[in-house]
Amino acid sequence: MTEIPRWAGPIFTWRARGESGRGSGGVTSDPYLAASLLGRAVTGLGPGACGSLQRVHLDRVSRAPSYRDRRVLLEVQLDADGEIVVDGDAS
Repeated sequence: MTEIPRWAGPIFTWRARGESGRGSGGVTSDPYLAASLLGRAVTGLGPGACGSLQRVHLDRVSRAPSYRDRRVLLEVQLDADGEIVVDGDAS
């Protein structure tokens, strides 16, 4: 049986998806590392790729490890010029 860690602090998940449907994601307790990994993943997937960074908490009542209280902190997309655009960024 897998033991669920007793981590009480926030956890940050990130997911990236390219136009081809390929993607990647990860989990960390460091929001700056999560943002960096999201940026690398989106850049690696090429123009049109998008992704998000969420703050979550471990769901302690679920039978399988899962998350609750998902809050999106950041959404990004890679434009045709290879620049990362933050959702809502008009610059």
